[in-house]
Amino acid sequence: MDQGRHLNISKAVQTFQGQFESLLRLPFIDDSEMESLFGEEVYSGLSELRSLNHQKQFCRSCQSRCCRLVKCELYSDTLAVCPIHHFRPVLCRMHFCDKFTLEYPSLVKDLGDLFLESSLAALNINPPKAALMDSPPLYQYAPNLVTDILAKISVPKKTDLDHSLNLEFVRSTLEEYRTF
Repeated sequence: MDQGRHLNISKAVQTFQGQFESLLRLPFIDDSEMESLFGEEVYSGLSELRSLNHQKQFCRSCQSRCCRLVKCELYSDTLAVCPIHHFRPVLCRMHFCDKFTLEYPSLVKDLGDLFLESSLAALNINPPKAALMDSPPLYQYAPNLVTDILAKISVPKKTDLDHSLNLEFVRSTLEEYRTF
């Protein structure tokens, strides 16, 4: 439980300012980059919320679907998981709805404040790159990649193996995108 736990937002923003320019493939970011970007305390808080979601299945059973609200092109009611989960954007990693707030009110508020503060700091460092933090939508930043992923995940799946192979295709496509 939250127990009034607060993040040191100033420290996290300072860490962010020192690491932001090292990110090469925004809007896509992996776990290790996220930890480097904001520090261990923030990453630990995010891990607690991910664990809570895994335990209570908030996102899986939700009818609102935040992905739909931010107009993520890769969102699909037919998929059990986000196809880019391992490389999802900063916005997706730091947004938690009111269901999480009921159990971790301080942490969720602090993460929202941190996202805003770091986005503002990014504008002072590199305005074009700062825009990449507030996505999806993703198409405007990586049209060919989004088109390739959509073509693969849009094909009806006959088996769980088909679904797993498609998710592996998405992961390998994103890894390849991020390495050049």
